[in-house]
Amino acid sequence: MQIKEICFENFDDFIKSLVLPSGDLFNKLNGFIFRGVSSGKYDLIPSALREQNREKLWKSIECDEAMKELEYWQIQAEYSLIREFYRLANQKGLKIPKVQVISNNFATLMPFELFIRENDYLWIGEEFEELVAFAQHYGLPTRMLDWTFDINVAMYFASIGSIKEYSMEKDENGEEDVMVIWALNAQYFQSRHPYPLNMAPLSFVVPSYSDNPNLRAQKGILSQWRIVVPGNGSDTTEMLTKKVDRTPLDQLITKFYEREKFDETVALYKFTIPKGECIDMYNYIQKMGYGAASLFPGYDGVVKEISESKMCRDVGRHHNENKV
Repeated sequence: MQIKEICFENFDDFIKSLVLPSGDLFNKLNGFIFRGVSSGKYDLIPSALREQNREKLWKSIECDEAMKELEYWQIQAEYSLIREFYRLANQKGLKIPKVQVISNNFATLMPFELFIRENDYLWIGEEFEELVAFAQHYGLPTRMLDWTFDINVAMYFASIGSIKEYSMEKDENGEEDVMVIWALNAQYFQSRHPYPLNMAPLSFVVPSYSDNPNLRAQKGILSQWRIVVPGNGSDTTEMLTKKVDRTPLDQLITKFYEREKFDETVALYKFTIPKGECIDMYNYIQKMGYGAASLFPGYDGVVKEISESKMCRDVGRHHNENKV
């Protein structure tokens, strides 16, 4: 099992490698899913585990500051937030995925139902996956990561994020920042499912597209690195003292599959393209039909694309002036 980084000098080299039959990547990405980010400084860490989201997450539960660094209380905070989302959305008559365990405890103010299980269980468990994926799409911090089946969608988010940030300046080492397209071999990991508690913890959720036009347009899929939570019949000492694991996904994969280091299968690609190429990337995907109007169906998406296209032209003009 390998994690491979490929650094491209420009967008032309990347797209030729990807779409031309003679390109190195042309036949290598079958079964992969993709994630585009606007900076090489961003790790593969889900929103609920990012340091900058701690306060947003902990609004759902009160505890001492020291407890906020412990895995058990982190899970309780995540569950409390998703439970609150479910209960409030349901009260307002909004359509959400059915979760029986929450519905059955509608009169209970405290979220005890997840933590009184006798046997060990996985977090996030299958009964919550669809709801968590749904809530994440609307901005709730969770331990899921967004991916897409379509690499063009990943390129849209990487390029428009770079344009919005627009900083072609070099860092303290004199190096320009990069955009990153991650490619995860979902087929490779799914071949290890279904799994017992001691096997591959990486799982995937494809939400129902019928009620979510944005997810449908973006061909969304989510991943999560599940953890085992001891039930009441097990020793919970370790969980109550264990610190929150904020390790990026690529490092988790490397560590977990260390025993398979001689396997030549590429489990994860990291493609980097200089950030200064964001205009070319955006112009390409827009001409391919991947603007905001397509990826965010509705009037808001149309207005969004008009604004983003103007922003792209302004940034491109400014970038070209700086070259002169």
